[in-house]
Amino acid sequence: ESEASSIDTALCIASALVAGRYFKDTIIEKLARSLYERVEWDWMLNNSLLFCHGYKPETGFLPYYWDTYSEHLILQTLAIGAPYHAAPAACWREWVRLEDTYEELPVIYAHSGALFTYQFSHIFIDFRALEDEGKNYFENSRSATLANRRFCMNNRAVYKSYSETIWGLTASLGPRGYKAYGAKPGRGFHDGTVAPYALLCALPFAGPEALTSIRYIYETYKDKVYGRCGFRDAFNLDQ
Repeated sequence: ESEASSIDTALCIASALVAGRYFKDTIIEKLARSLYERVEWDWMLNNSLLFCHGYKPETGFLPYYWDTYSEHLILQTLAIGAPYHAAPAACWREWVRLEDTYEELPVIYAHSGALFTYQFSHIFIDFRALEDEGKNYFENSRSATLANRRFCMNNRAVYKSYSETIWGLTASLGPRGYKAYGAKPGRGFHDGTVAPYALLCALPFAGPEALTSIRYIYETYKDKVYGRCGFRDAFNLDQ
């Protein structure tokens, strides 16, 4: 009953291609390219122009599709540019760009408002010089990052975890299991759980603010939130 995930397939292939580029002219590059060429991207459309989230052998395609802004930009790019089993270029225009502002910060936002949705694709693609009908997704991620910080600051009277130097709402483990924590714009579900990895991944978009927060959390709560393998997934000072 395990899901075959379209986005996790894309992240796996993108990572393989990065490794292949690093080990150029080796078997690693050949294997990475071979994996990319074998993926049937067009099949995951399920006879539509939107990518399905996943597929289960027992029940078929999931009822969810990548129909608004999210981390799926890397999936779209790999699928449309694939040498075989490519998706139609029209897929790029099929999903909706929902826009809103949070304290004058404009954001094409993801439903959850989780920071990872504004970070994943940027690991593989430099969006700084790319425009999508006047929209720049690097600047969009910068606005979403700063909005996440302000959202936490505006809720610091409610939760001990939030402050000017402690912020970073994204999908992580929390007191009641794994949750897609996020800020506005978007659903903005939160309970005081902060994820250090959100700050580390925010460095390209809000370097000074993120670095200050990383240092503060490390110096203040090192014994509790930093272990042998680095920062723990998340923490919640209230719970």
